[in-house]
Amino acid sequence: MEPSIISEELVTVVQLIRESEVLQKWFLSLAPLSPTSRAAACADMASFMQEEGEEEGIITAVSSLSRPEIYNAILQALQSAIP
Repeated sequence: MEPSIISEELVTVVQLIRESEVLQKWFLSLAPLSPTSRAAACADMASFMQEEGEEEGIITAVSSLSRPEIYNAILQALQSAIP
């Protein structure tokens, strides 16, 4: 994974997912989707977050989950942390 794609916002998203059962369910529900469908779901979530006035960095981090290498790395990390 490139060092430039690890941002403070992405770390924050991981922390939010770990702390929120709703976000955990959303994130894990993306796993069986094709990369194209996952990208669409991430775009929908990012759009919703933008409408809700979330911070731009967090929205960008959620959008980055559409990249398979980022999603898979976070999924692996979370699977060991989510009960």
